[in-house]
Amino acid sequence: MPAKRIPASRAQHEGMPPPRAAWSGRSTGGGRTARDRVLDAAISTISRYGIERLSISGVATAAGVSRPTVYSHFNTREELIAEALARAAESVLDRVMTRALKAKTAADFVVEAFVAARQEIGRDPSMSPIAEIGADSPWLIAGALSPQAVAMARRCLQPLLEYENGRYADIDLDEVTETTVRILLSVLQFSSPRVGTDAKLRAYLRRRLLPAIGVTVD
Repeated sequence: MPAKRIPASRAQHEGMPPPRAAWSGRSTGGGRTARDRVLDAAISTISRYGIERLSISGVATAAGVSRPTVYSHFNTREELIAEALARAAESVLDRVMTRALKAKTAADFVVEAFVAARQEIGRDPSMSPIAEIGADSPWLIAGALSPQAVAMARRCLQPLLEYENGRYADIDLDEVTETTVRILLSVLQFSSPRVGTDAKLRAYLRRRLLPAIGVTVD
């Protein structure tokens, strides 16, 4: 029987505006705020130069605001990075959901969401801190399993509850989400021949991930 579908979220990722003179933080119209501009500038910096070269001063200049304005929204550089990655991840989530929701079974949905996540994270320059995480990565330390990151992953897996006439409606989605995120981080950080191709990754997930989260492999 065809699976019920939940519409994927449609988060929009706006392009970074050209630099302007330092600004006090009031909206300039169209609903855009200083916070929006700072986050867009941070995402652009991460995409172009990597997380290591992101600085509060550089982001402020690119966004056309002052350093105090940046600090009025983000207490630390690490907080700014975490928020920027979360915003960039929204567009990744949208692409992942568009692909995963084509699956006809719960097992295929989980596997395809995982495979799509690895592909989309790997090809999006703004996701490089996640795709290339290491033991000393500030994102891995502070953001990988943050409530915000887990909530986003939970939204991605939410349709699992509706597949196969609600077969998995009573599953512990919070635990399923955390388990899936932990395995995704492991695959991103430690690639190996066993998961080196999409086909091998799919087979691995059917052997290991699906039984671990209680989804039946048909």
